Amino acid sequence: MPQKTTTNRIPPKSIGNAKRFIIIIPFQYRALIGNNQDASKKGIGQSCGTCGPAHSACIHRKIDLPKGFSMQICRSIVEMRAAVGAMSGSIGLVTTMGALHAGHMALVKAASTHDNVVATIFVNPTQFGDPSDLDTYPRTETEDLALLEQAGVAAVFIPTVGEIYPEGEETIVESTNLANVFHGLVRPGHYRGVATVVTKLFNII
Repeated sequence: MPQKTTTNRIPPKSIGNAKRFIIIIPFQYRALIGNNQDASKKGIGQSCGTCGPAHSACIHRKIDLPKGFSMQICRSIVEMRAAVGAMSGSIGLVTTMGALHAGHMALVKAASTHDNVVATIFVNPTQFGDPSDLDTYPRTETEDLALLEQAGVAAVFIPTVGEIYPEGEETIVESTNLANVFHGLVRPGHYRGVATVVTKLFNII
């Protein structure tokens, strides 16, 4: 029997005169959004000669962006909140750890049903159990930014570890059941790290 999946959402908020609706789409659900017709009309994530038609998302295809379009790169919470506060309409949020590929761009495609798309790139240290895994995780910021800009992303949040986890901070988000079953059994602390950073990103953006 197919497993039921859901998308986590939070209700609309007001930012000045703009209403926003933030959506975060878990990466493991990328296969469910490959046929998003509204996003396809905007040209995001369509296949190309390099990827072939079988791909649900293409990282090579460019879309027709408005003249003068420039993606904002925000590295502090203050900058990110200022960028979001200046946007009008709804916002789709796509959280990533970078090293983007077709699956990530499928999430951008789905989020493009909103008026604005915001992405985050943050390699979250609290979800890694083995320090060597964190050290060897690929960092491809230049390439990632190029892909996001050509996909029409309005702003990208690329914080430092200190920006997300300031010295002396003690608050965490714990998943009491998920942390003790399935993947949680073999990666202690993983879901705590994921739940904590996602909560932080929701509150920042």
